[in-house]
Amino acid sequence: MSTLRFDDDWQEIKALDDGSRLLLRPVRPSDRERVAAGFVALSPESRYLRCLRARKDLSPRELHFMTDCDGIDHFAIAVVALDEDDAEGDSVGIARFVRCMDDPEAAEIAITVMDDWQGRGIGGILLRRLLAAMGERGYREARGVMHPDNDGMRRLGDGSGPDARREAEDGLIRFALPVPAPTPWPFNLPEDAGRAFARLLRIARAGALTLPRSYPLDVAGRMLGDWCPHVDELRARLGLASAEHEDPVATDK
Repeated sequence: MSTLRFDDDWQEIKALDDGSRLLLRPVRPSDRERVAAGFVALSPESRYLRCLRARKDLSPRELHFMTDCDGIDHFAIAVVALDEDDAEGDSVGIARFVRCMDDPEAAEIAITVMDDWQGRGIGGILLRRLLAAMGERGYREARGVMHPDNDGMRRLGDGSGPDARREAEDGLIRFALPVPAPTPWPFNLPEDAGRAFARLLRIARAGALTLPRSYPLDVAGRMLGDWCPHVDELRARLGLASAEHEDPVATDK
């Protein structure tokens, strides 16, 4: 059983304020065509800010590198839009970190969001997931290089706390962000606990289990007990121990 939250099987659905639903997941070798098409679809300005020079497309070697990630020294997150049937649609963005050769506790990061999706907070979502994935792998610092006109990355850096560093060098900006200490992942539990909770979510998403918005989390936690002998530990990790918990549980419907 993996002790990493952001492992090869990790998936996360994120709803934006405008109602759009996004799927975040690791980049796979099968994403090669998606990555190639996404890069070509970027505006010339976005490609320039990403590569720091004019580019029209990616070479086969680059595509292989960008989609064949080992998950430890090189980890990448794909963001795709979901349609009404939860099928993957348009590419929305991509983010990655690659371990630095001169410092094994640091990694270079890069984030790209498609032009039509910029300005919706997706860059911040990706940065937080990258830093969390780095933290559970033992990294201490995220580094990068950006163009001075890359306002999106500048805003992300500005919101990363007082320990973030930034300095100009050769017409570019080098930045370094601290990686937060990892938070224990709730599913670092006996394996049947994680499976039971994942099963509950799948059933709810499929519509076979409907929980009204007023349904207390404690009741959902008790339902796990039907499947999982370790439910007390799972509920405690998820904050479900108290019947006075006020957060609602609801399906995506």
